[in-house]
Amino acid sequence: MPVTTFLNDSTFSPVYITQNTKREALAVLFVKLWPQMADNDRFFQTLVQVYPKNERLLYFKGVYERDRKRNLQQSIIDFTAAMALKPSEPDLYLGRGVSWLMMNDQAKACPDLQQAAILGAQQAGQLLKTYCK
Repeated sequence: MPVTTFLNDSTFSPVYITQNTKREALAVLFVKLWPQMADNDRFFQTLVQVYPKNERLLYFKGVYERDRKRNLQQSIIDFTAAMALKPSEPDLYLGRGVSWLMMNDQAKACPDLQQAAILGAQQAGQLLKTYCK
């Protein structure tokens, strides 16, 4: 099935992605989320315990926390933990920058978005133009 099928369905969450050198997705692992947030929380908690050094898993957990649970503080913690593992990953800075924007903290968002842009995140440019004048 096309990846957009899962990305456009809020009952699914990506948990892992494999990319080529051009940052194109080769494979994406999605999970079907449970109706109860507590079950999803336990699922992500278990994955992070089993794979504590997987920055992509922490990235997707951060996205889940931010977009599904609206837990912006936890999303920032997850993105920051992922950055400690792989500081050259633009999606991590972009993710944390968006979380900061959602908290109306442009002073913290703009440096993250700038770093995301430097590292090659295409979406960061428009966010910089809009929020970091």
